[in-house]
Amino acid sequence: MISIGPCPVCADAGAVVVVARADAEFLFFACPACGCAWSKPPQVPLVDTVETPSHFAPAGFRLATKDEVLASGFGSLGTDWHAERSHTGFEALKGFVGALQSSD
Repeated sequence: MISIGPCPVCADAGAVVVVARADAEFLFFACPACGCAWSKPPQVPLVDTVETPSHFAPAGFRLATKDEVLASGFGSLGTDWHAERSHTGFEALKGFVGALQSSD
């Protein structure tokens, strides 16, 4: 799981995580704590838009892989890589389909 910092909506309660559409190559950002999502990295403390993951991924979403994040250019955002994927916090959100298995 790759996070880019605190959520601008719920602050220290949640982190902004890079996620991907389950059916397409499209990365976006979401917070597992409050369920908010953004098409581009949100700027703390600015909250200019608030959507749900299903807005960007009607067919479902999953955790982005490290390779996807690096290829997208979002790796320069000061990301933190968390290898633990057994509990992401997204399990209760509509449309979450899990994580791809990778060699990381």
